[in-house]
Amino acid sequence: PKARAPSPAPSADYHSQGPISPRSGGGSAPISPRGTGSSFAADSAFFEELAQISLPDSDTINPKREFARGLELFDANKLSEALFAFVAAAVNAVHSGDEVAIRCASYATACKILRDATTLLAGNPRECARLTRHLVALPNIEERHRRASLRFASAKNFKAGNAGTAASMITTLISISPPERSVSLYGMLKQCQDAGQNDMNVPEDEDASKMCAATLDSIPKSQNGMTCKQCGALHSTKAALETGQCVICRSSLTARTSPPSESWMW
Repeated sequence: PKARAPSPAPSADYHSQGPISPRSGGGSAPISPRGTGSSFAADSAFFEELAQISLPDSDTINPKREFARGLELFDANKLSEALFAFVAAAVNAVHSGDEVAIRCASYATACKILRDATTLLAGNPRECARLTRHLVALPNIEERHRRASLRFASAKNFKAGNAGTAASMITTLISISPPERSVSLYGMLKQCQDAGQNDMNVPEDEDASKMCAATLDSIPKSQNGMTCKQCGALHSTKAALETGQCVICRSSLTARTSPPSESWMW
């Protein structure tokens, strides 16, 4: 089949819940990107969404242009449409050997995290906080988006009782923000310090840089998972074995002992 642009699914508007994007966009409630059963490869609504994107056999979609289109949609808070664009770009990038596939993997995962954290899981502070800890650890994200992610994640973690983690995020945010914005950030930092900078809901075995791109589950420090050799997306061993392919770029998955340097680490 010819490579084609995906049909967009409904998008979530998360502008009112976090400053990731400067513009707002409407839409009906999205389908969760998470798997729901023991065999999520067959049952996940997210996989059903991605199935609408054809594997490429031509250069119909230019990976860099599609990635740029995804960024525009991401900035407009159209998370589902942006997700489709990033996945389509990744699939075609791998097909043509374009290195933009690595950036597509991070942004596609960011879309999934934000979509869950601001809709279906908005009433679960602990789970939202967990997702945002992985969000800020995504590599290959533009600095403007990283700043917004840190602000969003610090608020979610403070609300979940993780003042220590929130303080660390705000400290990082201060170091990469323009001086004129520091006043409000120092006020946020003082709130964390006044709260004791303790973490109530951060597991000891959590590694923020290790999250399954397919299920959004955390991968413990003691496990490596399987990393896509083409786009760098990390999958839990269970997810990799059940799907057999990368959830982002559709490449076949094989085990490796450690992730590539360009993938899921800052």
